[in-house]
Amino acid sequence: SPRIRAQRPRRPPRWGAAVCVMWPWRRGSACLKRCGFWKRRQKRWTPPPARQLEQLRYRAYALEQIVVRGLGGAAVMQNMQLMVLLTESLCARPWEKTLEAVLAGGADCVQLREKNLADAEIFLRAKRVVAACRQYGAVSIINDRPDIALLAEASGTHLGRTDLPCTAVRAMAGPDFIIGVSTENLDQARAAQSHGATYVGVGPMFATTTKEKPHLAGAAYAAEAVRECSVPCVAIGGITLEKLPQLGAVGVRAIAVCSAIIASDDPARRCREFKHALAGYADEQAERAELQA
Repeated sequence: SPRIRAQRPRRPPRWGAAVCVMWPWRRGSACLKRCGFWKRRQKRWTPPPARQLEQLRYRAYALEQIVVRGLGGAAVMQNMQLMVLLTESLCARPWEKTLEAVLAGGADCVQLREKNLADAEIFLRAKRVVAACRQYGAVSIINDRPDIALLAEASGTHLGRTDLPCTAVRAMAGPDFIIGVSTENLDQARAAQSHGATYVGVGPMFATTTKEKPHLAGAAYAAEAVRECSVPCVAIGGITLEKLPQLGAVGVRAIAVCSAIIASDDPARRCREFKHALAGYADEQAERAELQA
């Protein structure tokens, strides 16, 4: 028989508590998928066992989500795929119904982004977002306002280039508070990571009417960030279902979407479509990784 050389599993980027728990689950799920793939390809199994294997993989994934949520929001960010940016003026439906719809559709995270409301109103909306996200086991992020995020007991905040420095917010909020930082190039991403960011927003990927940007970072920057950063990279800016394959091809696993979802007449269905596409890219990456291992 041919000699089989054991391969050491690829080391995850950071050996924090979240990764130590999640990495075995992901390896196990990937192995189950590869096993089913090869058995179907070689026609060694009849359909009933193949279906049982698929059910086992989905049960393992469901258990992983329960364990990860018990570790807190930062751990969930490691497994996040879809963040929805919520701005009332862009919603096709009332903002609270839109919030409920995107969560029902499977959004992993909702980021409240309101630039022109009074502080008191942002706080009230933040409390509603936090309560709804907790009901669905999703992450709640408040854009630009770490103070309101902390008062509303949100999972975290997202900081732009002109907001408070990440180091100051980290010192104030503690180690478990999620902090996202907007970046447009690899130097900014590395700096955000070294300053304590939980994740980095990479973009803008494409032209967008939501926020005017003189420079588009594009998919090339997303590829660099995914390759070089050890924290999750969330692609943002003008992302639609039609443009998503350009990001999936360079290894993007997490995206932030605004108008393409909340301006839709059916935000829940649009979320499911995005999640289905993202899951397909993740499965393809897992298959390639297992073949290379």
